[in-house]
Amino acid sequence: MKKTETVAKMSMKEDIHVRFSLLLTFFIIYLCIGAAVFTVIEGPIEERKRTELETVITEFMADHECINYNKLNDFMKEIVSANNMGVTALDNATEPANWNFASSLFFAATVVTTIGYGRVAPLSNYGKGFCIFYALLGLPLTLLVVGVSVERLRVLTSHFLSFLNKQLDGRAKAFTIQVLHISLLGLFMLIFFYVIPAVIFCNLEVSWSYLDAIYFCFISLTTIGLGDYIPAEHHQSFRNIYKVCVVAYLILGVIFMVLLVEIIVQIPRFNAGLLFMLPEKQCVGEIGRASCRERV
Repeated sequence: MKKTETVAKMSMKEDIHVRFSLLLTFFIIYLCIGAAVFTVIEGPIEERKRTELETVITEFMADHECINYNKLNDFMKEIVSANNMGVTALDNATEPANWNFASSLFFAATVVTTIGYGRVAPLSNYGKGFCIFYALLGLPLTLLVVGVSVERLRVLTSHFLSFLNKQLDGRAKAFTIQVLHISLLGLFMLIFFYVIPAVIFCNLEVSWSYLDAIYFCFISLTTIGLGDYIPAEHHQSFRNIYKVCVVAYLILGVIFMVLLVEIIVQIPRFNAGLLFMLPEKQCVGEIGRASCRERV
């Protein structure tokens, strides 16, 4: 009997190793597909922009023959270098400061939430050193705050799930009610953290379309933080208050994103990770025990 169980466990481990290998293969293929699509879509646009820039420079040099090209090139390098550090040469005398308290608070929030837009970065060695130290303490602190906040919000969502169970008792299966619960929470997040904020952003940021605003919300709340769209970078009224409100939005949004993901993975059928866990790990913890009960 024990020999049979041992053989069964070994067979299950081998099966999980095969699944894990297939998962890694799929992940690599997925990355390659993304690279191919972005190359096809963005490559021609980049080439067109390069051609347009070369044309502009050629025309400028033709109209200003007294300017030395090497000096112009050095000048442009300085401009690009400053821009990469968040200092623009356009209307520089009146451009809002990047390191007043509100802007610095915005930067600190993007560091500890790992959004890290990259539009503004420390200019000094002291700033870079402090940023490392600040992130080392801030990242675990943020994880703690998010985890504790999610735990408290889980109490509210559990009450909501209990309400749905009472209302639909006998008329729907438990799994169906769980799916309805997740769908309603997802709809809540879609409306209050994507649709409505996107409307606000595209009205406050005159150069943003609604798609740009939705894109910014998604890139930010998933902590991808590409940095191509950043709010409150120009001369909006109440810019400092606007920055602080964006910080609150980002932190709350990240918390709700984590809450939604955690609720989804608590349902064994939706937790794909269980397919790749070693047998002795699958019955550890609340999710694992639920999965083991479901298999039994």
